[in-house]
This record gives sequence, structure tokens and C-alpha cells, in this order.
Amino acid sequence: LDAGAKAIRVLLNQGGLKLLQVVDDGSGIMVEDFPLLCERFATSKLSSFDDLQSIATFGFRGEALSSMCALGDLIVTTCSAGDPIGRSLSYSSQGELKGNVPVARPVGTTVRVTNLFQRLPVRFKEFKRNLRREYAKMVGLLQAYALVCTKTRFICVHTTKQGRRNHVFATQGSGRMADTIAAVFGAKQARQLQQVDDTLSYSNKPASTDTEQEGGEEQEEQKQEEHEQLKFQVIGYVSKPSPEGRTGRSAADRQHFFVNHRPVDMPVIQRVMNDVFRSMHSVATAQYPVCVLDFVMDTAAYDINVTPNKRTIFLRDEKAMAEAVRQYFAALYQPMQSTFQVRQLTTFYEAAKKQEQQEQDEEAEQPEQQGQDQEEAPTPSLSRKRKRSDDDDSGDDDNND
Repeated sequence: LDAGAKAIRVLLNQGGLKLLQVVDDGSGIMVEDFPLLCERFATSKLSSFDDLQSIATFGFRGEALSSMCALGDLIVTTCSAGDPIGRSLSYSSQGELKGNVPVARPVGTTVRVTNLFQRLPVRFKEFKRNLRREYAKMVGLLQAYALVCTKTRFICVHTTKQGRRNHVFATQGSGRMADTIAAVFGAKQARQLQQVDDTLSYSNKPASTDTEQEGGEEQEEQKQEEHEQLKFQVIGYVSKPSPEGRTGRSAADRQHFFVNHRPVDMPVIQRVMNDVFRSMHSVATAQYPVCVLDFVMDTAAYDINVTPNKRTIFLRDEKAMAEAVRQYFAALYQPMQSTFQVRQLTTFYEAAKKQEQQEQDEEAEQPEQQGQDQEEAPTPSLSRKRKRSDDDDSGDDDNND
């Protein structure tokens, strides 16, 4: 993604147990970067220490490829725009370049990892036992990047143990988030979502101290002037308001949050979204909304350099930001509290009335049916008389004989 790829293809074999391969059509890797590609903490994304304050790239710590070398067999095939031919690079477990073979390849990069965790028997056993869970995490991560990088086409293909190839999902790279949501979650889910695009603000109020409180009204006024009004933009899609809660889900498996187009974990914001959505519904099921929300804000308002996977971030005055989000979505769902679904009551009334009418019709038909049966049935006395008369005639004939 940082190389400007327009198409990314991810190939998994047995959930990554046998193969994990990522193919892109980005700008490729420069020849001078080959020896440092898999060195620990070697990165081409930062040129100075101050760049950490305004990170705009997805990767910057230089730990991913180095970790892949330590955990499996890594082969990188790349070709940049100025190279006449591609190169297949192999690295040792320490990240040292040990092979450089010319190969035919268009501009772009392919990263291939095999025998993952096999150097660590305990980790390999644990990975194999929890393979389904780890595979679900990988697919969820790919979906998150696909949802926010709408101009890049993503294709994920998984090969099972039996050799069957399954296309997990594929996006078109149209640049529209609605199209990507339909490709990842399905068209039915996309129709149940509502677009949001608004700018919110909150006041950054620093904690007051006893010394500041003793300053009087002048310091208090000066302090209020110093309160900074922070703004951020909310872009994305959420579940539409529904009085029956049919647009939500029973699990929070389709909630994705981003900060400046980067997938992150925002547990406080996620809890606020769930509480607001749950408070608007009385249905026990479907208590979690579907969320695909991108928070666009100043890079100084958060810190992304916390964990290696860059999923955990520190937000500036997170509580005030969460309250602004709560008020916004509460106002969005507020009209739903005055909406009631009466279709089921009407259907029940009509069904009861129809059943009552059927019972009355059946009761009216019973006497008529009984009358018809009596008219069609022969009179038993006449039939017996005819039979007796026939017997008497036969008896007289026998006597005469």
C-alpha cells in the first residue's frame, strides 16, 4: 500500500500453514535497499526522528519482514521501474541476504513465506491447533484494509487441505466505500447501512490544579480562552435506524474503525457505538451495529507508535472525543425512538379475524351438509320391506315346487 499498489493479491494455503503470499503492482524495491530489507528496525519510511510526529504511511517500524525471516522461509521477488529485470531475494533467519537471482517479473513485489513457525515446535503446534482462529484474524485484517483503501483492488484466495481454491473476497477498487462494503459483506448488508460524513468538535480541557483554582476569575477566563477546540471528521457507514433492530447483528464482527485511513482498535469509541445502538432497541438480539468509520484528524491528536502491529493508539482527550461521538450518533438515531412497528399487530388482528370467519363458515356449512346427507341416503324401512317381499316370493315359489 505504501508503494502505491493498485492491485493486491493474497494467496493462503491451509490458512497460512503452508503458504502466505502477497503480490502487488507497486513501485517495487530499489537495488540499494536489498541488503537492509530484512534487517531489524531498518525502514525507508522515516528520514528523521521528527517524522514520528506526522506518520502518514502504514509501515514505518521495520519489524515485519525481519519477524517473517525469524519465523519462516522468506523469498522476496521484486522489480522497480528503472530495473530491466526482476530479482528473487532469499534471506536467512537473521535477515541477511543470502541469494539474489534474476527472474522475469513486471514492476511490483511478491513476498512469499513458507514453513511458518516450523522452527519453533511449540509455537507451530499452537498455531496449528488454533489455525481457524488465526485464519479468521488474517481475513478480518485484509477486509479492514480493503474497506478503507477503496482505490486498491484486493483479491484473497484460500487453498484448502483438499486442494480446493476458494475466493474469500474480491473488491473492484472503484474508490467508493459503498461498493467495497457490498463486495466484502454482501449487497444485502450494504443496503442496510447509512452513510455519515460530518465534522465534529470537542473542547480539550486540561486538568485543573489547586494552584490554578486559587488564581481567581482572571485566570479562569484566561484558562477558558486557552482551551483548544479540536475538530475531526467522521466518514463511513453505520447501520440504519430500525425499530425492530433488524439492521444490527448479534455479534460485533463487522465493526471496523480507522484513524486517517489506518485500521486501529478503538475500544472506547466501539463501546459508545454499541451503547447508543442498544439503547435505541428493545430487541434482545441484533444489539451491535455494523460500523465502518474513518476518523480523519490532525496527526498531533494521536500517537500511533505504541505497539508493533500499530493497532493500539493513544488519542488526545479520548473521553471528550467519545462524548462528541455519543451525542452525534444519539441524535442520528433519535427519530427512531418515536417510530413504532405496527405491521405485526395488524397481521395478527387480520389472522384472528380470518380464523374466526372460517370457523363461522364451517359451522354454517355443517347443517347444510347434514341435510344433503339425509336426502341422499336411502330409507332403511323401504329397503327392508323390499328385501322381505323378495324373500317371501322366493319362499312361495319353493312351496309350490
